[in-house]
Amino acid sequence: MMKVFPVIILTVLSFSACAGQKTHADNDVMEISFDGRNISLINDDGHCGLARSDDSLLRLGVKWPCWFSQNYQGKVLLKNYLSAQIFMVQHSEPAAPPHTSCTTDLQAIRYFKGSVELAPVRRVGTCDTSRWDQKVFVWQFDW
Repeated sequence: MMKVFPVIILTVLSFSACAGQKTHADNDVMEISFDGRNISLINDDGHCGLARSDDSLLRLGVKWPCWFSQNYQGKVLLKNYLSAQIFMVQHSEPAAPPHTSCTTDLQAIRYFKGSVELAPVRRVGTCDTSRWDQKVFVWQFDW
């Protein structure tokens, strides 16, 4: 019995930690204004897609469901750097128990010098996806 008790405690703690992890929620922002157009996130055959108000579709490298990176107040993180506007889309999945981490795929999108460009997908091992600093948004682009 003494050997089973620590296993039970660890299992309960693991499930509790997973319950507090934020992945995709129904109240996530799914549309923003960017490069003078409205952009919505849609399911593009299992991938995240950017549907733009000019009827163009841009397929991203992250899986569906996806959402815009947001701060703790639920506002989309939109960065301005060297005359570029940049936002990030992400997809996150909790790791299988007993692990309490997540695998999160990030893809930055920028509007720079009149065109929209995609950064490569970056995979990180975190569930807290609201603490991205500016470096995460800009480092994969050529400047």
